[in-house]
Amino acid sequence: MIVPSGKKGPARPKGWLLALLPALALSVAGCSSSQTEADEVYRSGVAKSQGDTQGAIKIFEDGLSAYPNHHRMRFALARLYYDTGETEHLEERRAHLEGKKRQEEGKQADAQALEREAQDHRAKATPFYKNCRDHLKIVGTKDDDIVRRAWAYVILMKCDVFFDDWNQAADDLDRAIDLGTNHLPPQKLNEWKDYLRQLQQETSTKKPRS
Repeated sequence: MIVPSGKKGPARPKGWLLALLPALALSVAGCSSSQTEADEVYRSGVAKSQGDTQGAIKIFEDGLSAYPNHHRMRFALARLYYDTGETEHLEERRAHLEGKKRQEEGKQADAQALEREAQDHRAKATPFYKNCRDHLKIVGTKDDDIVRRAWAYVILMKCDVFFDDWNQAADDLDRAIDLGTNHLPPQKLNEWKDYLRQLQQETSTKKPRS
């Protein structure tokens, strides 16, 4: 099974968010008062995310209520949803694998307890993946930044994998590749193309989770 890799704790530094700030600083000059205020909310959320993921999520959620067209903020919020959901998903996989091991050892009670733990982690992860997916669909279709749209579809693909929707995952990654062509390094595009081939193989054997 293809899964998003790399454990990401909700309270660790968000380097990918910090990397967006220089571009934001260059774009502030000449902006309207409303845009400047929205950018300040975005900056506040980025700063908060370095030690308080849930606090940053609240800032971005409130910010989008006031500034729904701020796609940079929406993308950042979606990433935080994804990071939080992925943390639970990785714990789900850990518990599931440990449960299988205990079952093979004949320790049925332990195996059942670990499977319940896995189900609990999945239940916690699911709303974060759903929220991430909802916001990224907006970014992917409405953002003027082509590179951010491409990355939105890549993360959408990972959400699709979580829900075992392999056909949609392949479609979303294919869109990311189309958007990224001539805008992203060839090495990155080749990585995505290799991954797309894996997804297309999965579609012949996997079905969406009921």
